[in-house]
Amino acid sequence: MDVLTNRVERSEIKRGDHIYTYRALALYSYSHHGIFVGGNRVVHFSPDGNLNSSSWISSDSSFCKSAVICSSYPECGFRQPNSGVLRSCLDCFLGNGFLYRFKYGVSGSFFLAQVRGGTCSIANSDPPEQVIHRTMYLLQSGFGNYGVLLNNCEDFALYCKTGLRVVGGRNRTETGNTGVGGSGQTSSFVGVPVAAVVSSTLKWLVPIPVRMAAAAVGYAGMYCMTRYANDIGVREDVMKVAVEDLAENMGWEGNEAYFVQMNSVLVPILDGTNFTEWSQQVRFHLGFLDLDLALRINKPHAITKSSNAKERVMYKSWERSNRLSIMFMRNTIESNINSVLPECDNAKEFFKTVKKRFTTVEKRFQSADNCFYGRARIRQHLTPMLVFLWVIIVSVVVGLWLK
Repeated sequence: MDVLTNRVERSEIKRGDHIYTYRALALYSYSHHGIFVGGNRVVHFSPDGNLNSSSWISSDSSFCKSAVICSSYPECGFRQPNSGVLRSCLDCFLGNGFLYRFKYGVSGSFFLAQVRGGTCSIANSDPPEQVIHRTMYLLQSGFGNYGVLLNNCEDFALYCKTGLRVVGGRNRTETGNTGVGGSGQTSSFVGVPVAAVVSSTLKWLVPIPVRMAAAAVGYAGMYCMTRYANDIGVREDVMKVAVEDLAENMGWEGNEAYFVQMNSVLVPILDGTNFTEWSQQVRFHLGFLDLDLALRINKPHAITKSSNAKERVMYKSWERSNRLSIMFMRNTIESNINSVLPECDNAKEFFKTVKKRFTTVEKRFQSADNCFYGRARIRQHLTPMLVFLWVIIVSVVVGLWLK
């Protein structure tokens, strides 16, 4: 049973353990990770955001709603400004989910026997004292900007336990980085489509009687290989980084452009004909990262000496959201289009400008498509009618000739 599940009771976990739980809102397909620091407290990593924001799309952030009204632990939800690392009670961390403990130093066979990623690693864990030191240090200094592929909650917990980080994030091509962080569940998500493509190709290269079996074996083999190759215990592009040097080594200090580029790769490039799809994806991803504040509200009044604490926080949140939203949108537009768009320092106005310019273009493009396919459909209906008419004419002519 130990191979099949990592589920544990609360009394079994110890200070410095890497724990996780599955999110019901994500249909149990996604797990949230953190480090248990004792005293019924957990330190974990989530998308940086204002707790009063209405756009809680990320499963990582779902606990914050309960953390705001937590009565069992007054400091539940504590975090430094503009940091995604926070401390909460175990109840809020788990929500309604079960408690699981991540395993380290497992054998290759044990690792491959796990159906899901994000449950264990071949890498060895450091002593609890070092784990707690890294965790509490990052609670104060932060863990960079949240990224689904390269810097998520599991990456945070893995680093706290091992001190290992995937290097070359800003230049993955030169360093041979796979484009995925150390997260096991991210590797699983990447492995599924890769395995599907390979198994589908393999299916047509073998005799018909064994096609299904070959496809299944090919899928399972490629899925396991992808997961194994991306584990931080076997990768060659990882290195031990002291927590005091982490921000400098990973390029997090003032490198918000890298954060935008890292998260914008999943958005389709706006080419002038796909505004609807582009706008939907931009809004979704900015909402997921909790950066859509500048798109939802108008610019608040500038900070003055008479501004209260709430107004100061709101203005700073809007200013950061506005700056990163513009960078995000610019990074997902073709360069030739970017060059003709006017300069704008307001994300909401910039989005309106793009919408005004390309909504009409998209409609014309769709209209041309509809016209083309409409004519094709007309020809498709007319052809049988013409054939039927031709048969009648021929029949009449033949009948008259026979008479």
